[in-house]
Amino acid sequence: MYLFVFPKIFRPDRLYTAVFVFLFGLLSFAGLRYLLEELILPVTFGFRNYNEDTGLTYYFFDNLYKSTLTTFIAGILWILEKYGIAENDKNNF
Repeated sequence: MYLFVFPKIFRPDRLYTAVFVFLFGLLSFAGLRYLLEELILPVTFGFRNYNEDTGLTYYFFDNLYKSTLTTFIAGILWILEKYGIAENDKNNF
């Protein structure tokens, strides 16, 4: 998903787009985890990853804690790669 969606949507010159994509990624990943671990796993395998009372809010903050640094580093590396390619193209001409 990252390789297809992120380069097409993310524009480093627009900060609001970066913030939107970051928040959308956190929400979609939290929702996907909740769907799999709280709705699909109990039906198919008969167990849950967390307590039955665990809600979507917990998954959001859990993902926020676990994925912020990774997402930030991936974004920085993408920006560096993107600008590095653009700089190399300028130097080649």
